[in-house]
Amino acid sequence: MFCPSGRAAAILTSKTFGAALSAALFLLTAGVFLAPNENPDLFWHLASAREAKALGLPFLDKETFSFTLAGADWINFEWLFSKLVYVFFEIGSFKLLAFLASLLSASIVFWVSWYSCHSSKLSGPKLFFGGIASIFIAVNLIASRANLQPELFGLLFLLIFFLLRDELLSSKIYSARFWLFLSFYFILFALWANIHSTFSFALATLGIQMAASLLDAVVDGYRSRIFWPNLRKTWPFLRRCAFLIAAGFAATLINPFGFGIYELIVKVVGDINLLQLAINEWQSAEFEFSLVFFWVYFVSGLALILMSGWPGKRLRLEALLFWMFCGCMVFEHVRNVAVFGIATLPYLITAYSEIQLKAGRWIKMAGTGILLMLTVLGARNFYATAKTRTETLIVQGGVPGPFVQTLGYPVRAFDFLDRNRYLFGLRAYLEWGWGGYAEWRAAEKGLKVFFDGRYLFHDLLDLAMTKAESPASWQSFLTDWQVNMVIRSTPKLDQYFVDETAKPGNSTDHLMRSRTALFYSPKEWALVYWDAVSLVLVRRSAVSSGFLKKHEYKIWAPLDFHAVLFGIKTGRIKPDQAIKEMRRNKLEAGDNFYNRYFARLAAQRF
Repeated sequence: MFCPSGRAAAILTSKTFGAALSAALFLLTAGVFLAPNENPDLFWHLASAREAKALGLPFLDKETFSFTLAGADWINFEWLFSKLVYVFFEIGSFKLLAFLASLLSASIVFWVSWYSCHSSKLSGPKLFFGGIASIFIAVNLIASRANLQPELFGLLFLLIFFLLRDELLSSKIYSARFWLFLSFYFILFALWANIHSTFSFALATLGIQMAASLLDAVVDGYRSRIFWPNLRKTWPFLRRCAFLIAAGFAATLINPFGFGIYELIVKVVGDINLLQLAINEWQSAEFEFSLVFFWVYFVSGLALILMSGWPGKRLRLEALLFWMFCGCMVFEHVRNVAVFGIATLPYLITAYSEIQLKAGRWIKMAGTGILLMLTVLGARNFYATAKTRTETLIVQGGVPGPFVQTLGYPVRAFDFLDRNRYLFGLRAYLEWGWGGYAEWRAAEKGLKVFFDGRYLFHDLLDLAMTKAESPASWQSFLTDWQVNMVIRSTPKLDQYFVDETAKPGNSTDHLMRSRTALFYSPKEWALVYWDAVSLVLVRRSAVSSGFLKKHEYKIWAPLDFHAVLFGIKTGRIKPDQAIKEMRRNKLEAGDNFYNRYFARLAAQRF
């Protein structure tokens, strides 16, 4: 068991050493979280705040970016987050947003570590160990959501809520202290409801506490055969929790949409099956390899909670109910890892504290071993991430300037559109996660999108998925909506399928085709730009013949890899034409696998 003594213990428990170590770990943690943006929602947040400012409005409550739902009512319940990040953007562009995201993430890590240790009864070297353990555990729990998004503020507010809740549940109701903290509590929820929906989880935690307290009273009544006196003892606590739920709920109604934010939450919950089917970050977490740390943490924490109740032969019902509830929510939705992981960490450290204070020697050793395992695993992941991020910063020469993952967004495709401005007048269909980026890059230039990542468009997402069942229905779908420009991701080589539309006896029978190639006929659509990330297709009738003559790619290299390969090898595609188009693409879109491979192959066919 970790138990230094003498001079080593004195050093570990000294305030100077603790402050210096905390500062060093905080800076290192902030550095680990300093990375380009990977959350596409940030762009529509910025675009909406910019549009609201241009219109002289505090926020947008009408849809303005799409041609599909133009003018529709928008419950923009995260408007305050959009406004905040846009203010920071105006001060320091994306670089300042990168620092803001990293500092917020690191602050959450250290605040939850402090709160976890403060809530426990640890002291001396065990307190030091618990603090270090909670830091490394928290870094891994929050890592998946450490981008600049409303959820970061939700996590920060959740920790503030825990502090205020503890004070309000323990203070005398007629004391000045109680009413002071209640005012802070009310303000917190009023702000929270205008930033992120995690306020609903905070209210749910009070409900779980009420259920656990009531269940404890029932269990005690069953053991002692005295039910009503035990139930009456819990009444003051239940009444206080109910009052806090009511006060928090009332505070959340101080928002521009009133009860509309709750209607929105119900709608999103109702759309959960569609979202899990269509969007990666909404999918069920299940037992994926990428979530190994969380599930090790979950099982280990469950073991610690059960062990902490062993000396008194009593289950810690509140911790157990809360732990199981959070585990079920994470299993349902991968985005919940950070929220429910951070929320449960104080219970983990408290359980470890109870074991150290009350359990026997072997249980103490087992509890320390479990927490030590989580610490080592967390520290290993922390080191690996820090090493990768440091190398990335060195390679790119410092803090990410554009704050955009160029491999995740159609950056160069929009550079092409900027060079051909009249394309912004076309009705554009983009992938779900790229709509916000398109709005940020081109809404001011007149571009209107089909949809983006907002809840407004869930029905359209469902419709698009339904229509994508066959090339014919897809073409009809685009025609009905008068879509005349498509910006899509470049198909990966593992996204090709056997072409079942090939005619029997044809020499190209069973040729592998990408889904995109099958869904867009060259007779109706022209490929005018492509790179390693994205491609731009325009409807031939929507652009001039002069534009097509200058920009069209006759060879659909990134769309029809196997067909182009077959064409060059059989001479159906002239080698000199292939070389010419690949060289042009290299000049226009940069060096990539496709133009490099086909240029080399065509040269060999001369």
